[in-house]
Parts: sequence; structure tokens; C-alpha cells
Amino acid sequence: MDAVVSDFISGAAERLTLEAASAAGSASDSGGASDSGGASDAGEAEIVLVEGQGSLMHPGYSGVTLSLLHGTLPQAMILTWMPSRPRIYGGNHGWVEIPDLDEVIRRYEGALAWACPDIPGRVIGVSLATYDISEEEARAAVRHAREVTGLPATDPIRFGAAPLADAIIQARDAAIAAS
Repeated sequence: MDAVVSDFISGAAERLTLEAASAAGSASDSGGASDSGGASDAGEAEIVLVEGQGSLMHPGYSGVTLSLLHGTLPQAMILTWMPSRPRIYGGNHGWVEIPDLDEVIRRYEGALAWACPDIPGRVIGVSLATYDISEEEARAAVRHAREVTGLPATDPIRFGAAPLADAIIQARDAAIAAS
């Protein structure tokens, strides 16, 4: 995405996502995924993981993040949270306070709904980046994230990714059942 003109980021993200979900799963197949929306269609990927960087809260990167959300229209999102960071990092943006975790989740889900209110995209888990705090503080931050959001939460580097992987599988199963 770094080389795509900003006017076209959403469209490029959409195309790449549809190609990844297509029957062949090949970037050379521009036919896209089926219109049925069912993840169980023959040959269609049941899960397409899209990694995004930046943040809707960051003045310097929010445009790319919003374009990724609107281009991919995820049914499920894992939100990365850095509990030790109360303000935006980098550039001259230290004046921008990061809202509480539950508010950030509401903003991501709301921003996704701007583009397509019919897509029930939601945050299904929280991945914490706790590399700069002690293990005791990290465990407390994970517990806090679970309590505040009611979602699976972990620092996948320190404590393993199983809760997030399980959340993704459950979201996949729910999407298949609903189709």
C-alpha cells in the first residue's frame, strides 16, 4: 500500500482482498470472490488475514488505516493496543491523546460502518504490545483489556496467540453458519 496513490488505497485493498479470497487464491486471478458471501463456497478462502499498520487515532497514518478498513470491509478485526502509550508516538503528534481501549474499539467499528453499515464488522480480540513494561504489568494489562472489552486478549509474543487464533476460528465458524 505504501506505493499506491492515496485516492486508490481502498480500491487496491479491495482488489487484493478479493484476490486472496478467490478460488485460486492467486494474485493473477482478478475474478474476485463469489457474491454469495458464504465462506464455505468451493475453493473460496474461509479466512483472509489483512495486516494493517498505523491507527485511526494518528493524524499521520489515519488515512491509510481508514482506506484499509473501507477497502477490505473486514467481518472481524483484531485490535493492537499498547497499554503504556497514552499519546500518539512519532512526529509532532504527542499532543494527541489515545482514547480508552473501549472507545478505540467503538471508533474502529464505527469507521467500518461508515463505508458499509450492512457489514457486521467488529473487533473480536485485542493483541497487546507490552514489550516496554514488566511481565507483571503486562499480565495486568491483558486482564484489564479482557475485563474492559469482554474480548479475548493477549500479548502474542509474551503469552502466545492462542486466544486470538481461537477468536478468529470462532468468527469464521459464525460467518459460515450465518451464510
